[in-house]
Amino acid sequence: MEIFIIILASIFFYVISCTVHELGHILMGIKEGFKFYLLVVGPFGFKRDENDKIVFYIEKDVTLWGGLGATLPTNDDADNYRKFGRVLLAGPFASIIFGLIWLPLAIITKNIFLILLSAMSLAIGIVCLLPLRNGAFYTDGGRWLRMHKKEKTRAVEMAIWNFNSKLNCSRQLCKIKFR
Repeated sequence: MEIFIIILASIFFYVISCTVHELGHILMGIKEGFKFYLLVVGPFGFKRDENDKIVFYIEKDVTLWGGLGATLPTNDDADNYRKFGRVLLAGPFASIIFGLIWLPLAIITKNIFLILLSAMSLAIGIVCLLPLRNGAFYTDGGRWLRMHKKEKTRAVEMAIWNFNSKLNCSRQLCKIKFR
């Protein structure tokens, strides 16, 4: 029975850690003047619909359950590229900060649940900063590095960024159906 509780707690803490991570991206995007569009953690999601309202929905695409947060630029400001770089890094930093907040209490109390919460958030933040590739997608750190450091991949990331930054949520992107 104890192992069952630890497994359930691990799932719950994973959802909390992913939510903190994705909210880091979203809050930085809003701070930078972008508009909220989408938040998915596990099967739960919030998105901006075609009427420009934020609605709750159940995400059926399991590949998105690991977490997805999206904000879109509201104008064609040339500085949006740098702002997006800060949005990319905000998720991992939010995870690391959240994990570090719980770490002292976890160590002092030796509470397995606080240790799980702290370690999970720290791990998500650190792994997402590493320049890794997961299938067709790069981690946040990998995308940032591709955008800012590597000449060979900058053109690809810039093309993706330019395409995404030109989309207008109220006219085009909100018409895309997320299952």
